Amino acid sequence: MDHYIEKVKKFNQKDNYHLDIETGKLLIKYCLTSKQKIFYVIGTGLGEDIEIVKSFKNVKIIGIEPRITFQEFAEKKYSKFGFKLIKQDLGEFTSSYSHKIYGIFLFIHSLNHIPHAQIKSLEKIMKKDSYILVINPNPLIEQIKGKTDKTAFHYLNSKKISNLLKSEIIFDFFYNPKPVRGQRIPIREAILLKK
Repeated sequence: MDHYIEKVKKFNQKDNYHLDIETGKLLIKYCLTSKQKIFYVIGTGLGEDIEIVKSFKNVKIIGIEPRITFQEFAEKKYSKFGFKLIKQDLGEFTSSYSHKIYGIFLFIHSLNHIPHAQIKSLEKIMKKDSYILVINPNPLIEQIKGKTDKTAFHYLNSKKISNLLKSEIIFDFFYNPKPVRGQRIPIREAILLKK
């Protein structure tokens, strides 16, 4: 598993990932015009994706990370800023709630690594007017190049994500064009949804 940590560390250092962080910040500014002030960073990995939200004022940030090998890194990053890290998978996290919760739910390169049943369990406890921010690889990459990460269960498009989370798509755009197997395609998709 140490090999996978190194892979994620390298990924987090790429210019592509820094562009993802800036894109996430842009979409979060739209969400903060509402009453939502709680961020749930689902599948926070090594904790680098808190760069999207750490500079916003008067917000509560909760990270959720199931991988034991990632938790030590994420915990250091979260504790440095006084944020909370929950060491559970999404299914365990949602089963601990007997009531609905609201907030802004971030999936930064994590949604494709979560089984559908766990995503549906989040949908059941998510209050109306919550926002969901997803930054994913463009689903076309799988068709052109094949699976780029063996830990991914699926490569979901925005319509499938919208259906799973029973939410409305507010923004859906592709960005960061790069050559992929002889074709130049945007390698990222940013999706903002509202419950």
